[in-house]
Amino acid sequence: MNLKKTIITILREENNLNPLITRRVSMEKLDIEFNDALNSASDMYYRNYNVGTSLAQFRNTVLHMTIDSIHWELYSTMPEDSHWYDDVFHMLRKYFDDKIEERYNDLNNDLNNDLNNEDEGILADLQEKEITERCWKGYTQKGMKTMFGKRYPNCVKIKKK
Repeated sequence: MNLKKTIITILREENNLNPLITRRVSMEKLDIEFNDALNSASDMYYRNYNVGTSLAQFRNTVLHMTIDSIHWELYSTMPEDSHWYDDVFHMLRKYFDDKIEERYNDLNNDLNNDLNNEDEGILADLQEKEITERCWKGYTQKGMKTMFGKRYPNCVKIKKK
């Protein structure tokens, strides 16, 4: 009996998840469902970057998707009057929070690098257009002018003498 208690204690310490979850869902299935949810949420975040998703919103999306995927295993074995969803949510948050935050930060760094590279390309294109843009026939360039935050050639009609 003493050996059995020791093994149970060690197993509980290893996964830090409440038996509420571990008795109903295998760790392998939980990890698979979590990784699927994390990848799906990452894809949505990447496609909708301009929306400005915060870490809390990203975390909630991943955890809700994970719970939705293991919902039947949990719900079917819970008492009807149980408020298990919030308990499971907070347990999963403690367990997966580091991985979620790491992914969120990686996504932000990747997206910021992509945007900076894109901005540099656009800036180079704009500078090139400024240099190569010519005036219409019968006009000559007399310096540059700024309109709407953008620089344009100042084209002046050629006067006949």
